[in-house]
Amino acid sequence: HLLRFSYAFPGFRDDPGHDLARLRDLCAAFAEETAAHVDRIRPALEHPSVAQPLFGLAFDSPSSWRIKLYLQFVDDAGDTAIDVAGAILGRRDLSAVANGVPLHLVGLDLNENGLTGAKLYFLHRSMAVTDVGPLPALAGVTELCNLLVIHRMRTPDDAQVAEPAEIDFALAENNLLPDDVESFFAGEPYTQLLARFPIALRRISLALGDSGKANGYYVLTE
Repeated sequence: HLLRFSYAFPGFRDDPGHDLARLRDLCAAFAEETAAHVDRIRPALEHPSVAQPLFGLAFDSPSSWRIKLYLQFVDDAGDTAIDVAGAILGRRDLSAVANGVPLHLVGLDLNENGLTGAKLYFLHRSMAVTDVGPLPALAGVTELCNLLVIHRMRTPDDAQVAEPAEIDFALAENNLLPDDVESFFAGEPYTQLLARFPIALRRISLALGDSGKANGYYVLTE
C-alpha cells in the first residue's frame, strides 16, 4: 500500500463520546457509508468491555482504499468480548473459534460498500512454536509469549474463520532482535527504509502456511 497506518485512542474510557466523534469524522472523510457503520456499531464501541477503538488505513488511491476499524478489549473481558464481536459480525459460533482463549482485538475492514471482512486476534500468554502451525524457523525460538493468533473472516458465513491464518508478536519479549527476522523482509521496500531512516523492528506478523507473507512493525530510533 502507498500509505498504511493505525491510530489508537488511549484515553477513550475517559471521554468515549469525544473519541467516537473523532473516529466518525475520520471514516466520513473517505465515505459517509463507513461513518454510518460506526453509527450502527456504536453500542458495541461504547460497551465497557472495549478498552479503546483504533482507526487504521490501507490506502493506494482515492479509488482504492480500506479503513481498518479495531476494537481492543479490556484484559478481563472474558466471554463478553466474544459476545460483542459476535453481535457486530452476526456470528453465534465465535466461542467455538476462541476455544477458551481471550479475544484481544477484533478488526473490521470497511469501504464504501460497508463491512468487507474481519480479523479476530486471540491472545495466548505462552505457546510452543510447534503448536502454532506451519511456520518458518525463528532463530531457535521454541516458545512464544503474548502471541496473537489471528483468524480471518472474509464473508459473514466464512467457515474458514475457525482456522488460524496468521500470528503476531513482539520481538523483544520473545528474545528476538531485528537482525533475527530481517530475512523475512529481504528486498524492497524494507532496504529502502533502512537506507533512508533510522528504524527498528518492534513486532512481526507471519502468515501460517507457505504464502511467505510477513508484516513488520517498526519505530524511528532517533
